[in-house]
Amino acid sequence: VMSGKPVVYIVVPGRPLSPEARPYMERGLFLFDGNDPDFHQRIRTFLQQPIADIESQWRDRLGARKELIERFFDVSGGRAGAVAARLLARADFDPNRLGA
Repeated sequence: VMSGKPVVYIVVPGRPLSPEARPYMERGLFLFDGNDPDFHQRIRTFLQQPIADIESQWRDRLGARKELIERFFDVSGGRAGAVAARLLARADFDPNRLGA
């Protein structure tokens, strides 16, 4: 999602997205739902587009993608690695102590 490359996300039947995350992912990524009756036709039509068109649509979604990343992927203002390292060190690298 953060690579700058277009991302196609497929909702796998039986593994739904949370109702909170779904609208953000629909706006920020290329989301296709495997439960939709026209899933195969929709994804086929999308993938048959020239890559330049897909990349243009991807750029158009930048604002929505930034919101998606802020809300669901980057929970520490770009410092996720440092925060995780600090939590692990405090827990003495014991997964059972992470909640403590």
